[in-house]
Amino acid sequence: MLSTLPAAPLQQDQEEQTQQQAMPVSVDPIAGNKAMQTVVQNLAKYVIGLDKWARRQEVMDARRQRFYWRNDQYIYWKSDTVGFIPATAGAVTTVDIEGEMPRYTDVYNIYTPYGESLITPVTQNPPGVNWQPSDPSKPEDVVAAQKAQKYQQKIEQDNDQKFLQSEAARLFYTDGRTAFLTLDSKDKDVNKQEIFIYGVLETKCVPITAKDTKKLLAFVASEEIDIYDAKEAYPDAADQIVKGTSSLGESAYERIARLGVLQGTKLFMQAGDAFNHLVTRHRVLLRPWIYRHDKDQADELRQLFPNGIYAVFCGDAYCKSMNADMDDHLTIEFPIPGDGMARPSQGKRVVPIQDTFNDEINLWHEAHDYCIPTTFMYSETGDIEAIREQTSQPGNIVTFTALPPGATSASEAFYEAVMDAVPATLPALTQFLQGPLLQFITGAFPALFGGDTGDNDTAKGISIQRDQAMGRQGTPWSAMQRLFASAYEQAVRLAVKRAKDDEKFSYSVSNGGRQIVQSIDVADLKAGSFKCVPDTDSSLPETTSAKRGALTALMAAAEKNPAIAEILQQPDNMEFIYEILGLPEIEIPSAIADIKQRIEIDQLLKEPPVPPSDQEIAMYAVQHPEILPQLQQWDQVAQQAKAKGQEPPPKPLPDELMKPSIPVDKDFDYHMYEFEAGQRWL
Repeated sequence: MLSTLPAAPLQQDQEEQTQQQAMPVSVDPIAGNKAMQTVVQNLAKYVIGLDKWARRQEVMDARRQRFYWRNDQYIYWKSDTVGFIPATAGAVTTVDIEGEMPRYTDVYNIYTPYGESLITPVTQNPPGVNWQPSDPSKPEDVVAAQKAQKYQQKIEQDNDQKFLQSEAARLFYTDGRTAFLTLDSKDKDVNKQEIFIYGVLETKCVPITAKDTKKLLAFVASEEIDIYDAKEAYPDAADQIVKGTSSLGESAYERIARLGVLQGTKLFMQAGDAFNHLVTRHRVLLRPWIYRHDKDQADELRQLFPNGIYAVFCGDAYCKSMNADMDDHLTIEFPIPGDGMARPSQGKRVVPIQDTFNDEINLWHEAHDYCIPTTFMYSETGDIEAIREQTSQPGNIVTFTALPPGATSASEAFYEAVMDAVPATLPALTQFLQGPLLQFITGAFPALFGGDTGDNDTAKGISIQRDQAMGRQGTPWSAMQRLFASAYEQAVRLAVKRAKDDEKFSYSVSNGGRQIVQSIDVADLKAGSFKCVPDTDSSLPETTSAKRGALTALMAAAEKNPAIAEILQQPDNMEFIYEILGLPEIEIPSAIADIKQRIEIDQLLKEPPVPPSDQEIAMYAVQHPEILPQLQQWDQVAQQAKAKGQEPPPKPLPDELMKPSIPVDKDFDYHMYEFEAGQRWL
C-alpha cells in the first residue's frame, strides 16, 4: 500500500489538543499575510518547475492513450508546438520525421474494447475494505472501528463510489498512476469529506523517482474550471483570479493536453478559445522539509505549517492554504508494479499493436479499393471524352472508329492492368494481432468477456481459462482496494479532526425504500483507535452467473446440513438469494418484516414513550395503592409550579405504564418475524 495511514490513536497529547482547539482544521494561517502567501507561491512554482523532461514524457504517454480511448489514433508528436497533430490522409506533414501521411487513415479500435474488458472485472462489485481496531483487546478501539465502519455509509453517500471505481479502472488502463485526494468541503453549510480522483495528465509528483508517497516532496493536482466558478469559490482572491495561460510556471503543453481531453479536440489551436473563460486550479501538497529551500522563512513556515502545506492557486493567484500532512489526504496507486512515479499503464502495451493493426487493415482496405484494374485503350479506336461522360445503362450505344493495326477484334483494342493479389499472410496477421497476441499481452482472454474459447468449450475448461484471466487482474484489483481503504480512513479521520467532542454525525441511509436517519457519537470515534485495510479475503468480483452457481451448490448442501439451512433462512440472506436467482418479484415475509422492524426501531429511538391517560393511572393506582403518596406529592408540587408560572416536573410513573409511540398491531404485524428481527438488533 503506497499511502498507509498509521494506526495511531486519534487522541493527541495535551499540547496538540490545545493547538487544534485554538486553530480549526480548515483555518488559513496566512490569510491576509501577502508576504507569506508569496513565499508559499514561490515554493509551489519551484516544485512545478522540477523534472520537466520526465514530466513531458509521461504526459505524452497519457495524452496519446486518452486520444486512443476516444478513437483518435493516427496522431503524431510535433515538437515545435509541443503537442500531437492528427494525420490527414495522403497529405505531406512536417512532424518530427518529415514525410507523406498514409493514403488510408481509418481507425479500427481494439484499444478501447480490450480496455473495457479489463475494466469490467474490477468494477462489478465494490472494493472490499475492512475496519479493524488498532488493539482488539481494547473495547474503545473495537467500538471506534465499528463506528468508523458505519460512517463509511456517509462517505459513500457524499461521494459517488461507483463513479470513482469506474474512473480509477479507466485511469489504470490509460494513465497508470491514479490518485485520490480527500478533502473537507462544505455543501449548503453541511460539512462532508470529498474524494477527488486524478490521472497522470492532472497530477505531478515530485520527485518523479519517488518509490511511494512517503518519499514525495510535493504533489500537485491541476484542473480547469470556469473563471467565475473560481471567483465564487474563492471570493477573497476574486480580484486576483484572471483568465490567461499563466499558471504557476506550468508548461503550456500540460494545460493544452488537459483541455484537449475535456473538449475532445485534437488540434493545438482549438484549445485557444478556452483560455478566455477557464482558469487552472492547482491543489498543492508540500512536505515540511521543502521549507529548507527558503532558508530565510523556514522557521516561520514550520511554525505556521508544522505538518506540511495544502495550498490552492487559481492561475497565479493565491486562494487559500492550511496546515496539512500529505499522508492525511493523498493516496496513489498503480495497476502494475514498477519503479518510481512514472509507471506504465495497462494500455501502454496495447498501443503498438493498435498501430500495426490499423496499418494492416488499412493496407487491406486500400488493396480492395484499388483492385479495380486500369483500362488502357488505343486513342484512335474511340471517342475518349464520350466514354468518360457515358453512364452505365442498358442499351448504351458506343461509338467505334477503327481497330489498331494488327487487331482482328474490338477486344484487342483494350488492355487491363491487373493488380497483384492481397498477400495471403495479411488476414492471418490481423487475426493474430487482435486475438492471441493482444489477449496474451493484456490478459483479457475470451473467457473473461464471453468470447469464443475455441476447442476448449467445456464448462470446466472455460472456468479454468476465466480463472487464469481473472488472476491477471489480481494486481489492479488489489490496488483498487488499497485506494478506497486509504481514502475512506482519511475521510473518517478528517471528519473526526474537524468535529467537536460532543458532536454527532447524522446522515440518512436507504432501507427498504425509505430513508432512515443514522447518528454516530464523535466521542466514540475519538476515544479509540482504528484502521481501514483492504479486505484480504476479498477475491476478484464474480459475475452473477458464477455467484448463482456457488449459491446453487450451497443450497444443495443445506439439505443435509441444518446449520447451512439456518444461515440461508436469515432475512438478509433470503433477499440476496432471490436477487441472485433472478426472482425479485417473489416477496419474502421474513425480509419484509425485518425491514419493517428496523424502520420502527429507528423511529422508536427518536420518539419519547407515550404517557398513560388519567383514567389508566387511576385504574393502576387502585391495584397498586403504594404509588398514591408519590402522585399526591407530585400534584402539590405541580400546583405550586403552575402558580409560579413554571413547568411542573415529570409525573412519577412506573415504566410499565409507559406505551411505545408505535403500538403493536395485532392484525398486521409479522409477529414472529419481527420478534426475531428485534432479537438480532439487540
